[in-house]
Amino acid sequence: MSRLSPDARDSKKDTSENMDENHNSPAWRIIDLTDADFAKAIMSNEKIVVEFWKELCVPCAVMKTIFENVTEQYRGSVKSARARVDSAQTVLKLFNVFNVPTFLFFYKGKVVDTLIGIVSEENLNNTLKKLSAM
Repeated sequence: MSRLSPDARDSKKDTSENMDENHNSPAWRIIDLTDADFAKAIMSNEKIVVEFWKELCVPCAVMKTIFENVTEQYRGSVKSARARVDSAQTVLKLFNVFNVPTFLFFYKGKVVDTLIGIVSEENLNNTLKKLSAM
């Protein structure tokens, strides 16, 4: 059993508090959606961007960091979420998502914009800026 200094314990605590229950992403920034909770998330009057992704998808891996970095700038004005394709099959069909990554931008429950594939940080930022201004 190793002993941690008070500073090390606090550091470890801060890191774990900032991670969601699945340890996939910072809890305050990006939520994980499935078929079961998707409708509730998008039907609020809030603005939300959802990234559809899957495991072992190289373009998805490329976009993960870009998505996290850009969406952080809109914390408080636009919610950010991810939907893993094998957990959101009904949603995929409903919104005709055939390629990953796909980013759907929602306002008041309606899709207002879409980006597909590897997109530049600037393009994602501009689209989020438009959504935030609605």
